[in-house]
Amino acid sequence: MGRKPNLDAFIPPEVAMFGNAFAIKWQNSVKNLRTYGNWWQLFYTAATSCFKWEGLPEEIDERFFEKVLFCTGSIAVTKRAPTADGLPLWVAARFSQVGMPDIYNNPNRVRMIAPNGLQWDRHLNKFIGKDGIADADAVACWDNLQRMPLYNSIDLLCTRLAEFDSTIDLNLRAHRTPYIVTVPEEGKKNAQTMFNKVNAGEPAIYVNTLSSSAVGLQVFNSGVDYNVDKMLNDQLKLVAQAYTLLGIDNNAAAEKKERVQTAETLANNEQFMVQRESRYRARVQFADRCREVFGLDVKPMWSVPHVPNHDSDDLNYGKEQTSAYKPGVHSGLFSRESSGGGDKANVNVI
Repeated sequence: MGRKPNLDAFIPPEVAMFGNAFAIKWQNSVKNLRTYGNWWQLFYTAATSCFKWEGLPEEIDERFFEKVLFCTGSIAVTKRAPTADGLPLWVAARFSQVGMPDIYNNPNRVRMIAPNGLQWDRHLNKFIGKDGIADADAVACWDNLQRMPLYNSIDLLCTRLAEFDSTIDLNLRAHRTPYIVTVPEEGKKNAQTMFNKVNAGEPAIYVNTLSSSAVGLQVFNSGVDYNVDKMLNDQLKLVAQAYTLLGIDNNAAAEKKERVQTAETLANNEQFMVQRESRYRARVQFADRCREVFGLDVKPMWSVPHVPNHDSDDLNYGKEQTSAYKPGVHSGLFSRESSGGGDKANVNVI
């Protein structure tokens, strides 16, 4: 008899009509997709919740703003009617470049496309209009300084994490059925009875060596090693890699029981701090450009600032110091207190 699908789970009629083999493949693919979706939801939520904004026009949906940045890597803001100062009607939408860029490979003219199909042709730099040289009428925001969407990287990591989960399930399933029994057909019933006694916790199983149930009975151990703990540890490294790309502190050594010094922790945080700075500075540049073009006082901030560990006396921090500081003052984090009780590290908090 061939394998059967899990009949307790839902199987659509259009799947069941092709037989058990097809239903089994369909159930496995659905499980893999749900496993992938579980990881994707985790990192998608983290990526779109990293920043909060102050000063964005009320018409712009902050959730949509961060979603487009994560998925496409860029978004533009403009007025639906650029010359109507009394009725701005701000809009934000993804865009594509039209024509040649400038000498620094920055887009000049762009076409903004809303999800409902509305389109606007705008300019990110000064351009020659009907009345001569005109100012820019749109501002672009990038998700990071490299202007590359994080969608593809997170998608790859989610796929690898889902494969880890599938492999872990296989290893656990092998340990759930660790024995393979060979027995003649006439002794199959008695062999099942013996293993039921084993599962019931019988201290000893008595078998007559001359009976038909014992003749030809052989038990093999699958011999599969338990590797779930090692795979979970490797999986944790992939999770840390994903959070590093997003600029979120995720110290993989945090589960160690021994105490980790603050100086050591900060020294190992350079990787995620660089990613954090890249995403933050791109948004600061957008805010500065909005102030220059539209006079908007826009300000990006980390939703959850990174706060160093305060338990160690080796390094001293002000109680409001975070990693969301201005570029150029990174070394201030490592200023030590003098023997006379010097000042705290001088960091400008954002």
